[in-house]
Amino acid sequence: MTNEILLLATEGTIKSGAYEAGILSFDKDVKIYNQACPEFVTLIESLDYENPSITKTAVAEKLAPYKDTKADTVILGCTHFPIIEKYIAEFFNGEKHIIDAGFETVTIALVQLHKKKLLTADNNTPHHRIFIHGENNTFEKVMNSWIPDIEYSIENILLQETYK
Repeated sequence: MTNEILLLATEGTIKSGAYEAGILSFDKDVKIYNQACPEFVTLIESLDYENPSITKTAVAEKLAPYKDTKADTVILGCTHFPIIEKYIAEFFNGEKHIIDAGFETVTIALVQLHKKKLLTADNNTPHHRIFIHGENNTFEKVMNSWIPDIEYSIENILLQETYK
């Protein structure tokens, strides 16, 4: 173990310092490389990620400075990034442990819901309420390509971002 981590996230997530603070609360000796990857968000939301050549090129260009980093762990700190996880793993020749932060969050949430007996066992089809920040004309198209055949409604909300 190298005690070094590469965090891939959005600019806002990086600026918030939330991942860094959380990681350092467990181990103050960890070195964290923060890399904002807005290009990955654009790649995914435009559905260009479906073209392996475009995706491999985008990943290689963005992550080139980290190709030989000692970090043995890569955290995917954006809900979009697991969609291109295989290309990120391939870029690092499968030599880095990749953590899908969204998956880990859901796992923790499920454990808590189970402990508090808040999980339901009914077979009714759920209706999902999806909240998005800002205008995103392609959101519904992208969502339907990722998660087809779900019942949902979309609500636009305004978030205020504050950074330390």
